[in-house]
Amino acid sequence: MNNRRWERGIFTALLLWLALVGTAQIASPQFGNATRIQGLAVKQCTPTDGQALVWVAANLRYECTSSTPPFSTITAGTNTTALVIGTSGSLGVSGSGTINATSLGGVTSAAGLARPCDIIIGSPGAASPALANDNDTPQACGNTTGVTMTITAVSCYANAGSPTVTPIISGGSSTSILTGALTCSQTSGGAAGTLNGTPTQTTGQLIDGNITTAGGTAKYIVLRITRRL
Repeated sequence: MNNRRWERGIFTALLLWLALVGTAQIASPQFGNATRIQGLAVKQCTPTDGQALVWVAANLRYECTSSTPPFSTITAGTNTTALVIGTSGSLGVSGSGTINATSLGGVTSAAGLARPCDIIIGSPGAASPALANDNDTPQACGNTTGVTMTITAVSCYANAGSPTVTPIISGGSSTSILTGALTCSQTSGGAAGTLNGTPTQTTGQLIDGNITTAGGTAKYIVLRITRRL
């Protein structure tokens, strides 16, 4: 009798377990819309192809943003790939903005800004006389660029002797370019003079190539003045 009761109990428990298994449902994970990430706000949005969830500091929250955001949102970083301006595109400045370029039209900007000028006085001809103190060349190397140029170097070459020159801004003082007279040399490229600070040549100004002392042996000199925009 006791055995039958025990068997009925086992059978009843088995039926109950089968009923529970048959009606049990596996719970599916549920995902809600996140409103914060690590305590920071998230703008509710549905990203499209090519978009990402990024932090927008101006709005103090994460937002769905295109992988090609507007230029106004780029505030830092270094571009290591080519930037191509397409048809109807342009790159300009606003207000006091500036654009620095290392090259322009394939020419490095440093080279493109240089404006050297050579003042040649005399002649190398065999029958040419030696230079005299008054064999000057005034009103040379005009600045016709429309902007002020900075004089960055002055050098002087002579075919013989050691003549001295004092180039000046036309109408200026004897030290408007150099601190003093420059002695020309026979080395390639000539001797360099000492600039008086940072001399400039405004638009329209000219330069006088003045011989200070000719020396009686040099037949010609080459006075080179390097300027930069």
